[in-house]
Amino acid sequence: MWFVIWTLTGQEEKAKTLLEKTVDDRLYSRLVIVYRDRIEKRRGERVLVRKRLFPGYLFLETDDIGPFARAIRSEIRIGSILHDSESYQPLNERDEYILRELIDEEGTIGVSTGIIENDAVRITAGPLTGREVRIRRIDRHRLTAVLAMEAFGRETEFVVGLEILSKIRTTD
Repeated sequence: MWFVIWTLTGQEEKAKTLLEKTVDDRLYSRLVIVYRDRIEKRRGERVLVRKRLFPGYLFLETDDIGPFARAIRSEIRIGSILHDSESYQPLNERDEYILRELIDEEGTIGVSTGIIENDAVRITAGPLTGREVRIRRIDRHRLTAVLAMEAFGRETEFVVGLEILSKIRTTD
């Protein structure tokens, strides 16, 4: 199961490093800061830019959150595991699946490429391949797609890199 750890925005790398140093790695499988790559146009040049997808949050994969939570209880500099009034809340299964499918081993969602064919998007390469149904909208000028998932107890939209290579209209 994946759990979400809140930390101060901009301090995600420090929190991750501190967790990796202070918590026995047998208590968790993976600790990830999710990044997104996108292409931006700067001074007429195309530049690959990497940014945090969810600033202020880390994602933790563990089968048993209890020992991990006890291990970080004394480290207030890290932040806290998201929870409701009764227990720690894992990311819901659907959204965990979406993230697992989109991120690579380093926790990054790379840039996808695609085409628009008769008003329908078809992804030809990248992490969005076969996941066109998850796209809420596309901004061809900013080279991005907006996806939605339930995270942090609410519906959350997030932006990932998508370059549309062409727009074609076929006649039937």
